[in-house]
Amino acid sequence: MTAAGLIGWGPPFYLGRYMDMIRDHDTTTVFHIAVRAEWDADAGGLTYVPAAFANEGFIHWSYAAQLVATARRYYQGREDLILLRASRAALAAHLVDENLLGGTELFPHLYAPLLRSDVIETAAIAWLKNGEPEFLRGYLDNQVT
Repeated sequence: MTAAGLIGWGPPFYLGRYMDMIRDHDTTTVFHIAVRAEWDADAGGLTYVPAAFANEGFIHWSYAAQLVATARRYYQGREDLILLRASRAALAAHLVDENLLGGTELFPHLYAPLLRSDVIETAAIAWLKNGEPEFLRGYLDNQVT
C-alpha cells in the first residue's frame, strides 16, 4: 500500500499530533504493528492474537518514542501492516516493560490476548521515499478517536 492509495483517509497522524508524545517520551499510549491479515482474520471476535504469540507468549508493543525505530528495524518497506494504538492503562494488568535482548531500553509486552475493544485507533502504514514510515488514520470504519 502506498500513500497515494490512501487519499481521503485523513491526515497522517504520526507527523502531526503524535510528535508531542515522541518528544515528551509519552508512556501513556502504546502502539503495536500488526500484520493486516492477522488483524482482519477474526474481525468479529473479541480478541486479537498474532501468530507470534504462540511461540513468544506475549504481544510486542512500543511507546511513541520507539515506534519509528521499531518500524524501520523490523518492518521496513512492508505494505501488509497496520498500526494499533491503545491506552497503557487499559492493558496494564498484563503489560510488562522489559528488554529480553539484553539492552537497557524497555519495551511493553502484553502477556495476554488483546481485547479488540482496547484498541483506540488503527492506522495504515505507508513508506515514504526516504524510508521513513508514515502512519495514516482511518483503517477501520468505526474509529474511536
